[in-house]
Amino acid sequence: MLPAKAVKVDLDAVYPCPCRRQGSLLPIALTEAFGCDRCQQIFVIKPDGHTLEQLSGHYPYKRLWYWNGQNWQALRQKTGEQLWVFGLGLAFLVVLPLIFWLLLAFQMRFSEDLVLWLFVTATLMICLFFVSWSFWARR
Repeated sequence: MLPAKAVKVDLDAVYPCPCRRQGSLLPIALTEAFGCDRCQQIFVIKPDGHTLEQLSGHYPYKRLWYWNGQNWQALRQKTGEQLWVFGLGLAFLVVLPLIFWLLLAFQMRFSEDLVLWLFVTATLMICLFFVSWSFWARR
């Protein structure tokens, strides 16, 4: 969803590059695309006329920007689109190791070793949860 302050992109204008601040986006002839003179990236204008999309990139998700009249603002993807990735990552990073560690811990007799295993397991699971949560929250 675009904010109300999004300005329609003029195909004949020159804009700063959203990737690097030193480059300039120049229109590519006979297309509705821009090319950066510095980083050699290609960007296209989405059909709405307000959104710029990076075509070639190393990111698994599309990078989108909108022009607010002075600079490019990044558009965040909807969290619902990436929620299944977070859930799958959480399952592999937290739930499966937790089950494995707890099975190992319950095979021991009740002693100081069991308490130590439970403490280490809980600490690792909390750390893994916060690392995955902070990574997901930055997206």
